[in-house]
Amino acid sequence: MKISGIIIARNGSSRVPKKSLIKLSGKPLVWHMIQIAKNVKLLNHICVATTDLDIDDSIAKVASDEKIDLYRGDSENVLDRIYNTSKKMKSDVVVYIGGDCPLLDPYILNNALNLFLKKKIDYLNNYKNPSLPGGQDINIISFNALEKAYKKALAPSQRIHAFSYLTFHSSEFNIYNYVSKIKFKNLKQFHWYID
Repeated sequence: MKISGIIIARNGSSRVPKKSLIKLSGKPLVWHMIQIAKNVKLLNHICVATTDLDIDDSIAKVASDEKIDLYRGDSENVLDRIYNTSKKMKSDVVVYIGGDCPLLDPYILNNALNLFLKKKIDYLNNYKNPSLPGGQDINIISFNALEKAYKKALAPSQRIHAFSYLTFHSSEFNIYNYVSKIKFKNLKQFHWYID
């Protein structure tokens, strides 16, 4: 089974322009996201998915320097980018890794992925009754469910927001909500993105 961690990164953000290149401890943000993915032990493949725009050549260079696979695609439609990356890489399971979450905990991702594999579900996330801060986002999906969403998502909002189709058509999928075993009071009130 091929379990791919797909890092979604681009420099065209309007709120924080070129945020994938923001330096943290002397390294660009996208570099840190690659290191997080490398520490998710159950992943057996990592790919950076960026856009085909010239502004994202710098992201492609970081991926190349780190010897990480790269896919370049549509600048706005994240669902298209994830699906086409997954298809090209022949992924069975996809772990979506947001490119702006430098505090994302690989241990939590690994636990969630282990749960996903044991329960044999279509899509696992942690958005319903969140127990972790924003920036500890978990999105794990089977390729079959991703392909179904890709083929059925017609609204532009369902292509821009990668998992929107699944959440609005939850009866079509076996969806599981991940709740952290870490019990810190009001942890969900924090916002740990670069946003």
